[in-house]
Amino acid sequence: MINILFVDDDLSMKFIIEHFSIFHCSNFRIKKFVTDGIKALQALDQQEFDLVITDIKMPIIDGIALLKKMREKNDETFVIIESTYREFKLAQEAMRYHAIDYIEKPLTEVKLREALTRAERMIEESAEVNESEGEKWINQTIHALLYEELMQIKRSSAELQQNEKEILADLNLKDKVNLFLYLWHKLLNEKNYIYNDRLFIRFPIIEDSKMIFFMHQEFKRLDLLNHDPFILKLSQIINDHITLGDLITHISTTLELSKDYVSRTFRQKTSMTLKDYIIIRKILEAQRLLTDSNKKVYQISNYLGYMTVDYFSGVFKKVTGMTPIQYRKHSML
Repeated sequence: MINILFVDDDLSMKFIIEHFSIFHCSNFRIKKFVTDGIKALQALDQQEFDLVITDIKMPIIDGIALLKKMREKNDETFVIIESTYREFKLAQEAMRYHAIDYIEKPLTEVKLREALTRAERMIEESAEVNESEGEKWINQTIHALLYEELMQIKRSSAELQQNEKEILADLNLKDKVNLFLYLWHKLLNEKNYIYNDRLFIRFPIIEDSKMIFFMHQEFKRLDLLNHDPFILKLSQIINDHITLGDLITHISTTLELSKDYVSRTFRQKTSMTLKDYIIIRKILEAQRLLTDSNKKVYQISNYLGYMTVDYFSGVFKKVTGMTPIQYRKHSML
């Protein structure tokens, strides 16, 4: 995903570009729109962008001054300038500060698409030069997961098995558990989700070769979570009442729907049984408590509504591959 900071003092431009199809069916995304150079500099200090598109004529700090200040701060983010025909000399000046292109106004989607296509090639070439093997693997895998490129997902899984040590070393990560967690956070960062139930967080439960495919399914499910009112409401109920022993009955009562209907609808929408989903959510909470609190295993078992600590421990091991005590020791390493 190529994240763009768009800078233009004409607020109507925000409405116009938001309706350009290129931002709905391509690798480009307007991550932030600001109306002057000062706000642009603040945005660049607060987060990373792959590309800045800025009008050349603006009050306070114009496009040239913005570009100059960026370079003075050693910010080498790619920049495209918008300018009119009469401002061509200013556009030429922008090139002195390494602007990569300019778009002649009035802005149209055709002009913007052409400039973005050229910028994308430059960004990719720059990334190939500067990326370590680990960063390249992360970026390729994120792109594959975002756009459901199943062949690349397979290649990423195979490449990880072959080059595990190099990828972990490049990213300064100690093991694959941390690698998958890092990948998941990077992936979620590409989406502005209303709700994230953290299903994958601290959830290394299956063999490594299947983990990326599992992540692919979870990402699709999170997409659903954030767009389906029924699933969103149900997940929030679980989140708020995770300590109840019979959550399905509570969900049914709260939604005023039969347990069969709730369970059947959940499975149709997510390809997962509601019972399994609740188990995973409870085990996630148990993992959090084992890592972040001093509660005894039996206390966590009681807190999460399990009848016996032996049953809880058995479920925990089935889901995570470890007993609660083993997991606590592992998380402290």
